[in-house]
Amino acid sequence: MSLSTLSVYWADLKAAHRSEDDLLRLPVPARPYRTVHAQHLSLLSKWLLHYALHHHPPHPDEPLVRLPYHVTGKPYLSDSQYAFSLSHSGQLAACVIASRRAVGIDIQKRVQLRPGAEGLFLSVDERERMMGEDTLALWSQKEAAFKALGHELDARLTDFRFEQLQQLRCRDVTIRLVQLPIQANYIGYVAYEALDTNEVVTIELECL
Repeated sequence: MSLSTLSVYWADLKAAHRSEDDLLRLPVPARPYRTVHAQHLSLLSKWLLHYALHHHPPHPDEPLVRLPYHVTGKPYLSDSQYAFSLSHSGQLAACVIASRRAVGIDIQKRVQLRPGAEGLFLSVDERERMMGEDTLALWSQKEAAFKALGHELDARLTDFRFEQLQQLRCRDVTIRLVQLPIQANYIGYVAYEALDTNEVVTIELECL
């Protein structure tokens, strides 16, 4: 049996100890967003990545000043042993980081999805097998899996198919998920490529 740990950091934009100036001091240019709130959430997720990188060896000599993006929109780190994923929703932002393995994260504020929304991301077979399950949770699991390996596998969200709850498959690759115990009224998952059938993966969760 092999043991692995994934590090997850999350934060509340409205936390009393955090000011807008804290976010604006981060030397990463903000991508354009429709609202200031969304821009600040994006900056908060990058601040979490900045924190994570400086708490995992080897420590970077320079601050996080550049974050390139693939044409698919997935951010990445050049010349780094670490893979990461970012997410934000409502008032929360989150980051997962791992050494030399694909990871993805998705958090969602609880909302009422419109009837039939599951048809946008679940196949007919999946809808039959997952009948009665939490639709938002299924969506979040697929989002996390897609963010972990969609770019690498040249796959679409719908190419990831549920084998069972918290386990999907795409192009002969198995992706497992762990639910995140974050704030009430939110749901979140971390996805990772299953490298070993006997592997046990734990989550180190830190709120900043």
